[in-house]
Amino acid sequence: MVLACAGFPENLISALLDKGVKDLTCISNNAGVDDFGLGLLLQKKQVKKMIASYVGENAEFERQMLSGELEVELVPQGTLATRLMAGGYGLPVIYTPAGVGTEVAEGKEVRKFTFHGVEKDYLDGICI
Repeated sequence: MVLACAGFPENLISALLDKGVKDLTCISNNAGVDDFGLGLLLQKKQVKKMIASYVGENAEFERQMLSGELEVELVPQGTLATRLMAGGYGLPVIYTPAGVGTEVAEGKEVRKFTFHGVEKDYLDGICI
């Protein structure tokens, strides 16, 4: 199951906790904080994969990521927003210069495109 929500879906998270739904892929601009929001799902080990642009305020997230218990995909904020938008339009992929040459690009396809007469590398930002 994939969970992608705007804002803080308090009732949805409570229902997922109550039902004990496992193997969630959560998409958010952050990984939540301890004892609140996504942090509660992480504590109960209900999240299998986290796709986020910022992950710096959740100790349980950090512990699970470093131990290899949690699959993590870090995505630049603008790319994350564009992937969500493009996925909503039914597009399978976008290309972006953001993240080229960084850890974000590891394992992803890089292509050269010419835009406004300038050729440069673009990273495959597969849509969500």
